[in-house]
Amino acid sequence: MAIYLKKHKLTYISVPKVACTSLKNYFFEVENGFAFRSFRLNGKRYGIHQFAQSPKFSKIKPGMMAGHRKITVVRDPWRRILSCYASKVVARKTLHQVEFTPEQKKLGMVTDPSLDNFVDLLQHYRTASFEIRHHTRPLSFFLGEDPDFYDRIFSINQLQQMIEYVATIVPDAPELQHLNKKTADKVDPSQAEIDRNRPLIEAAYAQDTEIFGTFM
Repeated sequence: MAIYLKKHKLTYISVPKVACTSLKNYFFEVENGFAFRSFRLNGKRYGIHQFAQSPKFSKIKPGMMAGHRKITVVRDPWRRILSCYASKVVARKTLHQVEFTPEQKKLGMVTDPSLDNFVDLLQHYRTASFEIRHHTRPLSFFLGEDPDFYDRIFSINQLQQMIEYVATIVPDAPELQHLNKKTADKVDPSQAEIDRNRPLIEAAYAQDTEIFGTFM
């Protein structure tokens, strides 16, 4: 679900790998007045993403946003996919949970792919893993294809400006806590890796740049 702040008539629509965890926690605190803490119940862990999911745009409920100001945050495709690689593949070892078929192995798919391998075979890794697929869906999957739907669209480099905007609506809004930063630091590609892989990602996500490029 999107985060609908009924009291403040404000809706935030999230996109995975665009400061998503930090912003979901932030808006939880805006709404409730206290920070979210993950917890366990009957041995199962519950985190912020169990309560504030990032659904397909068509599943967002218009009635919940009636009269609301609607905001979101976007990120350029290359940095977003690199973030997915750093957090899901390198830090969290997501692909260790996947049992590749013989055909996938023949393609060169492995549990600990290099950045080159991950980008080259991204569509195949997306097929093999829901986690990878979910975190690499196009921006338009989550945000729709009409930027005019939103009152404000911020770049991930404008998070402080977004916080200042929210503060004009919620004067006692908290500070934003930057979460998952350590996982993002686990990958520092060389210029050669950037030169090889960035054009491939930009080509694959050209529609995102066409729709939201002026905000990135």
